[in-house]
Amino acid sequence: RGDFRESTRLKGLMDRTDRRVKVVFAGLHNVLRTTERANHPLAHLGDPINVGPLLSNGEWIQAQNLVREPLRSVGYRFESKDLSTLILAQTNYYPSLIQLYGAGLVRRLRDSGKPVPYDVREEDIGSVYQSKDLRNAIRERFQLTLQLDQRYEVIAYALTLELLDDAQRLRDGLARQRIKEDARGWWPEGFGEDDREFNVLLQEMEGLGVLRPTANGQRYTLRNPNILLLLGNKDEIEQVLEKSREAPKRFEPASYHGRPADRQGSHQESDARRPLTYGQESTLRATSGVAVIAGCTDAVGNVTDGLSLGIDSSSFQTLDDCPDAGSFRQSLMKAQPRSANVTNVVLVPQQEDWNVSWLEEAERALRKKKTGRWIRVVFVADPEQLWRVMTDLEDRQLDPEWIGIGPWDDVFVRHWLADNNLPHAPSNVQELMDVSGGWPMVLDTFVEAQRLAWDGRIEKLRAKLAKSDEWLSRLGVTPAVRTELSMLLQHRPFGPEDIASIAGLEEGVDSLSLERRVQWSERLGLLSRVGDQWKFNPLVETLLRGELG
Repeated sequence: RGDFRESTRLKGLMDRTDRRVKVVFAGLHNVLRTTERANHPLAHLGDPINVGPLLSNGEWIQAQNLVREPLRSVGYRFESKDLSTLILAQTNYYPSLIQLYGAGLVRRLRDSGKPVPYDVREEDIGSVYQSKDLRNAIRERFQLTLQLDQRYEVIAYALTLELLDDAQRLRDGLARQRIKEDARGWWPEGFGEDDREFNVLLQEMEGLGVLRPTANGQRYTLRNPNILLLLGNKDEIEQVLEKSREAPKRFEPASYHGRPADRQGSHQESDARRPLTYGQESTLRATSGVAVIAGCTDAVGNVTDGLSLGIDSSSFQTLDDCPDAGSFRQSLMKAQPRSANVTNVVLVPQQEDWNVSWLEEAERALRKKKTGRWIRVVFVADPEQLWRVMTDLEDRQLDPEWIGIGPWDDVFVRHWLADNNLPHAPSNVQELMDVSGGWPMVLDTFVEAQRLAWDGRIEKLRAKLAKSDEWLSRLGVTPAVRTELSMLLQHRPFGPEDIASIAGLEEGVDSLSLERRVQWSERLGLLSRVGDQWKFNPLVETLLRGELG
């Protein structure tokens, strides 16, 4: 009921209709891990269907056809049936590699002036496979498979190192526990103690066509000997194993922004992300009370749609027709929880000209309503509204919960890059964070440059960010605010005890106002606190310094 609410509802729908309604969950290589979780409903929906090399359930016949039929249609056939099997072995039965190999074979035959019809011979295939371009392309595609999860790479290379120059071990494979010990020896941070989790990784690599089980699944070896050629010699293998790696990224609710569903029912998946993280959405549903969501204008403009998608519609409503505090109070008193035993969210958008008195009315109404413990009243504030409310709150006995919509962190940016099929190595993530600061509106600009390579995308992004005044304005930094932030920037790093002395260096600067500006900046994500000091967001600092252009 708690952890698997949505998937349990879908399974219930299937059961109630005797599976006349059938739900299909599709995903990447790691979906199998979900089915291994204890008591997870997906484990009861049937055996996972793997989409990978054309090996199981008679798919090898389709693989043979994929080699033979296109060639036959342009006048080429194989002198021996074994030759098509040789191509499949060299491509590890991957459809994309079969097509790559076939295209190379056709080019070679045409360039050599072979007349059609023509019987393809073993020497023809050998000359194609010896092509450096084709070998590199096949190796690159295979490496991309291993890069789906860095643990795949370590397992494959550690196992290969044990199997080199030992035909008997290559045939029989190694015990699962031995493979795990070898992998942990090369990368202890990447593998835990859980045998079940490691076994799932081996199963995933089996599904990807990298490994195959032997001895009734107790041992594993490489899918075929050709993989040895793709991974290199002993020195190259050890070089890969010795390189530094980041620990595997786990799903972090505090970082992850969900995708918005298409409200018109289209099957096209949006690249946009909801403004709040899963953790923030969960916080809103966890308890009753008053909360303020604050962010730059671009971010808060999407809060209403984002929350309506992140929270069940039966427990979400918007109060967007209240001209003053009195009408707001009446509307709120009339609002009734639509769902029992869950927190119902009532949203007041930033378009409403609300102020501190509205916060007081919300607190008062929740104390009076018998069902107030099941209602969360959420106010949305843009930068200007946030400053005004923070100023007025200093003399009030109010303490709403503050939820900031700031830039994405590096954990989620890495997820986002991977989802967009862009390079997401630690160096790529760091470079993009340094330039964009992690702001979604800037990252949207980055991903739009679809036909450019990584360096080209970065340069194009820098060029777009050259208009610092425009981007600072979008972040809520007016000329007056820029003056205050520039003052702080000159004295970075700074802590709470430094604010008064910084204010004293400038005539007419009030230390309390400057302290409030720091708090305001932190809630918007312009500043972040690390230990007892604040640091500027990379993009904000760059824009303030005027270094772009």
